[in-house]
Amino acid sequence: MKASKKRITLDLSNLQQTALVGKALSSEVRLEMLKLLIERSANISEMAAEFGLPQSSAALHVKVLEEAGMISVIEQPGVRGAQKVCGISFEDIYLNAFRHKTEQEGSKVFKFAMPIGNYFDCEVNGNCGIISEKGYLGVEDFPSSFYWQNRGEAQLLWFNTGYVEYRFPTHLMKSGQTQEVSFSFEICSEAPGYQNEWPSDITVWVNGLEAATMTLPGDFGGRRGRLNPDAVRHVQIHPHQFPGMLRG
Repeated sequence: MKASKKRITLDLSNLQQTALVGKALSSEVRLEMLKLLIERSANISEMAAEFGLPQSSAALHVKVLEEAGMISVIEQPGVRGAQKVCGISFEDIYLNAFRHKTEQEGSKVFKFAMPIGNYFDCEVNGNCGIISEKGYLGVEDFPSSFYWQNRGEAQLLWFNTGYVEYRFPTHLMKSGQTQEVSFSFEICSEAPGYQNEWPSDITVWVNGLEAATMTLPGDFGGRRGRLNPDAVRHVQIHPHQFPGMLRG
């Protein structure tokens, strides 16, 4: 089971970290190194040979990437002494350009993680399933499985048509005026097996109002989603999270 990779979150209130990541990404050689390390781990000597660099230059590039938090460097014993083995340590980078402005204005930010299985209501039709780290909850293709008593343990769910509805606590926000609400989740189309070309409309509703309707191009079940748990591999479920109609 592979260790999950972190997200690098940047904002303009932490200029040092943002500048370090920007510097790391400003070199084509370092970008090529990242591409290599996504595929496999490598030591500094291997990367120097791969890109035709002096070992000292390769070491400097590695130091820049390490300082930016984009790779990990571990010393391991080798034939000719210790060697520094490098590996990728992040999955994506997110830049919030307005966070510093919000903090300067004295606004508070509340974050709430909603487990996939903690939906308040649902209506599920067609091919469907709900799965935890240990395996299926209920029976595949039985909509009644979505009312399984331990559905809060779910890590993936999918269905052909219908919706799941989530309700978020808002008592923490009642002390002032809400300026912005954002949601982050991973979805894709649901097809029998999987089909890369299988357009599906997915609509997000907030307080009864249509917030967005997205036409997703296909069911990319042949590859892992960014947020998929590794447990999916052990039960052979397609790697996508709660495809279908969403109502929030």
